[in-house]
Amino acid sequence: MIPAFVTGVGVWAPGFRDAAAWLRGAPDLALRTAPAELLPAALRRRCSALSRMVAEAAVEAASGSAAELSRASIVLGSAFGELTAAVEMIRSFREGEGIPSPTRFHNSVHNTPVAYLSIATENRGMATAIAAGDETPAMGLLEALTVLEERGGAVCLRGVVKQ
Repeated sequence: MIPAFVTGVGVWAPGFRDAAAWLRGAPDLALRTAPAELLPAALRRRCSALSRMVAEAAVEAASGSAAELSRASIVLGSAFGELTAAVEMIRSFREGEGIPSPTRFHNSVHNTPVAYLSIATENRGMATAIAAGDETPAMGLLEALTVLEERGGAVCLRGVVKQ
């Protein structure tokens, strides 16, 4: 196996804008939604909270490393994918709202955040998304190491364990 190194870390969670804020453990209660300034306004308006968090964490991780988001392979590990969007869509069926909106539908797919990030950074390379419940950190790391072994270059690994 080739050597692998962590060169950048990115964190975004409600109340925590970055890894330093997370480590301090003092949340900013006014910070509820990730700004996701990396995403073009048209994408940002219709994306989910998960997609916004992924964009913020990716920017922070890339800024601390030599990796370019437009060129790195992308691996997203999310315990349950776009669970919130999927539940909203199911609720709309149950409540007789008819066919869900196209935006609600495409946001229910677990690889939506990776797609938005790829579009925003014009990255036409390899991207994958896995959902592995509580095993997500291990499976995301395994996927990233496998990509490094097979393709080389840089891999941007983002993980969301719980939403």
